[in-house]
Amino acid sequence: MLRYGFSQAAKSCNPTETSANAQFSVPAGETYTFTMCVASLFNGVTYGSDSVTQQVNAVQLPDAPSGYVYTVNSTVQGTDTHPKWLVTDTPVSAEQPPNNMVAKFDKPDGFGTNFADNYRVRYCHTSWTDVCGDWGKVGADPHGAPFPVQATVGVTACTPGSELQLASATTMDLGTVNYSFGRLEYEVDGSWVAPTDTVVPEGATAYRNVGVTVSWPLSWNLDSHVIKPQQGLSGSCG
Repeated sequence: MLRYGFSQAAKSCNPTETSANAQFSVPAGETYTFTMCVASLFNGVTYGSDSVTQQVNAVQLPDAPSGYVYTVNSTVQGTDTHPKWLVTDTPVSAEQPPNNMVAKFDKPDGFGTNFADNYRVRYCHTSWTDVCGDWGKVGADPHGAPFPVQATVGVTACTPGSELQLASATTMDLGTVNYSFGRLEYEVDGSWVAPTDTVVPEGATAYRNVGVTVSWPLSWNLDSHVIKPQQGLSGSCG
């Protein structure tokens, strides 16, 4: 008859059981070493024995993470004519990942609801790269903007005899764009002159001192993008 034994780590293996199966209760997320041994007995005499030792990964597949939150930076990035308010920090949660697992994020590109609806997270093992749990949603900080935003501003055309053409685009039209023309000047015949109305003067070759402000709902706590007239936008006409 055959007798079986099982042991964990460096403990001795004694073939005394009739079952060829055994169960061990161990914390998940670790690699364990087990030994199985077997002996052939007849009338209490052992006629042969053997053993095998293998490493076993105690795999865990956790539920989707919860409570992870991203924050839109209040500080403006980008350029004078294309300001952006982005998510650059890693989302945080009070939830602790399972043993030997870390949060892995799938961060979408873009702005607006496309970003907010598709940011997700899951727990993956630090060593077993193919062991990951279910995806969970990463939500927005309720005290900030609901998603990254951007704006496009600036002069799109300066044509003598026509009104100055301006860009005023914001994410989902949720931003407010205000231009300031109190110090606007045009270069005409080598001299800078202030306009007398909203039309670009004849002979104008350049403009300067166009101020602009981009703002968002106050509850979003985002800094406004401000270009003061004295350091305002400038460019060529024609």
